[in-house]
Amino acid sequence: MSSGRAWRIASAISTSSYCMYAWTFRRSSSK
Repeated sequence: MSSGRAWRIASAISTSSYCMYAWTFRRSSSK
């Protein structure tokens, strides 16, 4: 019954990693 918790953790990691990727791409693109 911990699949919900695992999903939330995976979702948070995926979201944060996506934000980091988008931020890095934006920085290198604006340079």
